[in-house]
Amino acid sequence: MPCILAMFDFGQCDPKRCSGRKLCRLGFIRQQKIGQRFPGILLTPTATSTLSPSDSKTILLFIEPRHQNNVSFHFC
Repeated sequence: MPCILAMFDFGQCDPKRCSGRKLCRLGFIRQQKIGQRFPGILLTPTATSTLSPSDSKTILLFIEPRHQNNVSFHFC
């Protein structure tokens, strides 16, 4: 099961220079509406920490039990 990456676009920056919009155009992530649910990880430029391999157990807490055996983590 691949991990879905998404972002909220608040329209606060120059669309031609926005790295989030560029990732959307290239098909690496998808744009989400505020409050819209999806099965994945949401990217934000205002995060105070990053995901690491040590977070895999915490991430599993948010995955439905029937899908937990199909999840694999690949951190760069």
